[in-house]
Amino acid sequence: MRSATLLWPAALLGTAGCFGGGAVDLRYRPSGTAVSLSHEGTPAFYIVRVDERAGGIVLAAGERPKLLLKRPVQESLREALTVELGRLGLPAAKELDKADARLSAAIGGEITDQSRSYSAAVGLVRLTISLSIEDRRGAPLWEGELKGVGDIAKTGSVAAAANAALADAMAGLGPLLTQDRVVARIFSARADQEPHRRQGQ
Repeated sequence: MRSATLLWPAALLGTAGCFGGGAVDLRYRPSGTAVSLSHEGTPAFYIVRVDERAGGIVLAAGERPKLLLKRPVQESLREALTVELGRLGLPAAKELDKADARLSAAIGGEITDQSRSYSAAVGLVRLTISLSIEDRRGAPLWEGELKGVGDIAKTGSVAAAANAALADAMAGLGPLLTQDRVVARIFSARADQEPHRRQGQ
């Protein structure tokens, strides 16, 4: 598993107060109240795979010195998904055979410098999280994408902007699942499989 990196220009790495003392701790800190989806039922999700999208989280302008995250970005995303699913009333299963659906995700993004000079911490952290859900047998049910943005100037640091972008993206999970009636799709797929399961017993 690769460590994720943030790629930044050398001049900006030396900007006073921009990066603090070290690597970025990308961690989901929910803001606001999530609207539970449990009224539709409570399918258990097994998180099958969490990946880093090609290139990871990079500076849009090109190759720059690396700033390592404190832990693999996959670990941060898995934790964020588990927390948000719980806030939505949708438990994360610890074992595949106890799950109603399989969830896979991948994260990537970019850091844009808006000042066109690297003398100040002015820019945005943009994260994109791709999601796919399969039924418990592995048949595709749904695909979607979450996007989040964090403003470096408003939050005061790259680390804070990255965490703000992650929170912004995760806040869209509940509305997206509701809009696409994903819970209903999961239960419909399970109902279709029940007769086959009984016949095989």
